[in-house]
Amino acid sequence: MTQEEKELLLKDLCARLPYGVKCDIGYYNPYTLCRLNVDNENGIILYFTDDKDEFNVQLYLSDEKPYLFPLSSMDEEMKNFIKWKLTTPKYDSFDEETLEDLINNNVQVVHYCYEHHIDINGFIEKGLAKDATGLNIY
Repeated sequence: MTQEEKELLLKDLCARLPYGVKCDIGYYNPYTLCRLNVDNENGIILYFTDDKDEFNVQLYLSDEKPYLFPLSSMDEEMKNFIKWKLTTPKYDSFDEETLEDLINNNVQVVHYCYEHHIDINGFIEKGLAKDATGLNIY
């Protein structure tokens, strides 16, 4: 994993942290990411919890892969929500209120995708995430 890929994955994992993203860390069952810590000497430490046994696993950011759903797996309800948020009325002028409305709608779409574990960064295709389709882990 390149440094650029690590940074992109870290940003994505930070945004998904409140939504209980599950990751493959090599122990044959998905672990839930519960917190992150930056250690200036050793790098970024990720803490995971096994939902069944309730113990913590501590690893450094390297080859952990989040379980995400590809964009193609979105159902009609998800697509309609996104379409509704991104469809804005035509504005006569482009003022501060218009800009705030456009930004708010886009941010809500991104958070919606994070909450539903949708891969909006193409990580599955890049080999940085695993496809969660059919795994029933969320």
